[in-house]
Amino acid sequence: MIKRFKIWLVEKYLPACARLELQDQLQRATRELAAAQQEIQVLRSYINGLHRALRSQRVIINVSDGKEVVADEHYDQGIV
Repeated sequence: MIKRFKIWLVEKYLPACARLELQDQLQRATRELAAAQQEIQVLRSYINGLHRALRSQRVIINVSDGKEVVADEHYDQGIV
C-alpha cells in the first residue's frame, strides 16, 4: 500500500525530468547494492576458508624442558 502511494505521489507531483533522474539514481543504487552483496559473499567465503584452515592445523606447544606437546592430543586430558 505504501509502495503504491509512493509511486502515485512521484508520478503526480514530480516533473518528468526529476522522475527520470530519480529512476536513474534508483537503478545505480540497485547495481551498487548488488555489487556490494557479491563482495560480501566473496569475503565471507574467504573467512570461512581461513577458519577451516586454522582449525585443521595442529597446535604445537614448546615446553621449557625441550619436549614438544601437540595440543590436540592432550586437550581431552586437560593438559592444555
